[in-house]
Amino acid sequence: MGIAAGILLSMAGGAFGKTWTDRYGRAFEAEFVEMEGEQLVLFTTRKDATAGAFQAWAKTHGVTELMVPKDVRPIEALPVLGTGKLDYVTMGEMVT
Repeated sequence: MGIAAGILLSMAGGAFGKTWTDRYGRAFEAEFVEMEGEQLVLFTTRKDATAGAFQAWAKTHGVTELMVPKDVRPIEALPVLGTGKLDYVTMGEMVT
């Protein structure tokens, strides 16, 4: 776990979320943000993303239920800083 601007980030969850693909093998960008004491949220560029679909995918890939988000939010693009790194502050604001 890492902390950025008061947001607790699940690094382990992000590792498998970044490999989420559709049935045609196309990969989609995804990132997790976990607010302290709250549930895990998955932001993804996959337009048809749902929590149920991700939960089913995770189950078939041996991911424990504790690491699977109940909140999946499709967005046009993941927010990035000028450096090209993910903007966790903006994602945290999108959660609250």
